[in-house]
Amino acid sequence: MLFNAAYLLLAAAAARAIQITAPTNTSNWQTGVPQTIQWTSVATDPSTFSIVIQVPSSSALQTESVATNIQTSTGSYSFTPAASYVGSQYRINFVNPQTNAILAQSDYFTIAQGSAVASSSASASASASASASSGTIVLSSGAAASGSASASGPAIPNASASSKPNAAGALVPSLALVGGSLVALLA
Repeated sequence: MLFNAAYLLLAAAAARAIQITAPTNTSNWQTGVPQTIQWTSVATDPSTFSIVIQVPSSSALQTESVATNIQTSTGSYSFTPAASYVGSQYRINFVNPQTNAILAQSDYFTIAQGSAVASSSASASASASASASSGTIVLSSGAAASGSASASGPAIPNASASSKPNAAGALVPSLALVGGSLVALLA
C-alpha cells in the first residue's frame, strides 16, 4: 500500500511538471513573424531551461537551439522562425541544461512561409516643360500612381515670349505637389 501511495505522488508530480501550452497541434506559425512559446510550471521544476526546435528529418532526430538560460517562471518566450523552417512536424522541446534531458515537448505543428513585407519606399519623379512661343506649360509626376496636369494660356499678362528674352524661365514661377499631382502656381 505504501508503494502505491508513493507511486501516485510521483505520478501526480510528473503530471503537473512544466508543460508547453503553445504551440499546439493546431498552430500554424509563419516564418519571419514572432511566435509565442508558452508554458505552465510548478515550483519543483528547474529554475532555467533551454529551448530547442525539433526539425523534421527523414533520418535521425535533428534539433536546433532557440534559446538558453530561460527562466521557468516567465511562462512565455517569443521566437521568430527563419525562412528555412517551412513544413510540418516541427516540435518545441524544453531541455534541462545540466542533464540534457527533455523536460517537456510541444505537440507537432506547422510552419508556413511568411508573407513578403511590402516596401515602404516609392520613387517619384516630376518634370516640367514650357514653350515660350505658345505659352503652354506641361507638368507631369510619377509615383505609385502616375498623373499629369497641363495648363495653357499666357503665363504673364500683357507679355509675349518675343518681347522678353528670358520669358521661358518666367513661365513656371513656382511648382507645388498637391494630391500626388504637380501643379503650377502662376502669378
